[in-house]
Amino acid sequence: MDGERGEEAVEGEDGDLTLQHQPMRERKKSIPFDVEKTVQYWLDGAEYDMSVVTALYEKEKFPYALFMGHLAVEKLLKALALKNTREHAPYSHSLSLLAEKSGIAMPKKVLKSLARFMEFHFEARYPNERTK
Repeated sequence: MDGERGEEAVEGEDGDLTLQHQPMRERKKSIPFDVEKTVQYWLDGAEYDMSVVTALYEKEKFPYALFMGHLAVEKLLKALALKNTREHAPYSHSLSLLAEKSGIAMPKKVLKSLARFMEFHFEARYPNERTK
């Protein structure tokens, strides 16, 4: 899912359920949740991921260390977005989008670095794509 679209199960006249795609902004509001507890969930996940980054880096598993680093940054940005908007973080892996949703003004240099970091995320996830 790209963060802008979602799926919703809709019951047809025949009683069968089908999935309908619709923009996330048109989806129904989610069930109430504990914002602070959810922020802490993202922060705890980011901290754990950083410990994995350290272990992978020490073993010179650099592509996977970068991949896990991406996950850690993603979770930190989701925690910021959630804390500042009081709404669930976007369903997205895009660091640039999450930075935008975080509510924190970031210098262009930082946003460019986040975009560059995305390249490592894709390279680790899809290592053969560059050779095509």
